[in-house]
Amino acid sequence: MTKSMIKENGIPNRNSERSLELEQITNETEDLLKIIKYLKESNLLPVITDFLTKRTSSEMSQLDTIKKGVRKGIEFAMSTLDSGKELSSFQVMKLLKDQDINRAVLFLMGFLKGMGKNI
Repeated sequence: MTKSMIKENGIPNRNSERSLELEQITNETEDLLKIIKYLKESNLLPVITDFLTKRTSSEMSQLDTIKKGVRKGIEFAMSTLDSGKELSSFQVMKLLKDQDINRAVLFLMGFLKGMGKNI
């Protein structure tokens, strides 16, 4: 604590604590306003607003599944990278027969196709 926050008897000054809290809230609010301004200027604000307000519980469940999959995929990818092994094109073809890899590749191809239709 700074000297200005401590009274003569060593007890924190409530007004100083509140001032620091208000300053922090003000800074965070300014950051949020900058983000909102950017989203508005780039025409992303309506898209994000629709996304956040019109999701159903099944969509939430799908998003949770995707988030968990991405998290696990990154963890596994990092451990694979750390192994230092190289991959041949024959090994890639063999890996595509793996049910998990095939499902992920199909998901990514479907995602890319859907995104491409809307770009």
